[in-house]
Amino acid sequence: MGKLKNCSFFSQEKVYEELNSVIGEDKNASITSDHLKELKYFECCIKESLRIFPSVPFIGRTLQNDFQLGIGIDLLGRYFKITIICLPLILF
Repeated sequence: MGKLKNCSFFSQEKVYEELNSVIGEDKNASITSDHLKELKYFECCIKESLRIFPSVPFIGRTLQNDFQLGIGIDLLGRYFKITIICLPLILF
């Protein structure tokens, strides 16, 4: 988690600069869909945040292909819940 804290200020500065260059420094300016299309770094930051801190704690999957686990347990057609909320903690 320390890596995220170290890079967050740099990312915030870069997003702030991008917002100023696309929208301008007027804080009351309306943001249009054309502005949003130009905010590429801002979009990357949102996607990265959702990757690291997903809004859904797990995903469900059903096995479509034959898969055997250990001593011959066939798992074809089984439904699994994969917890993804703790994956970022393992990676850092």
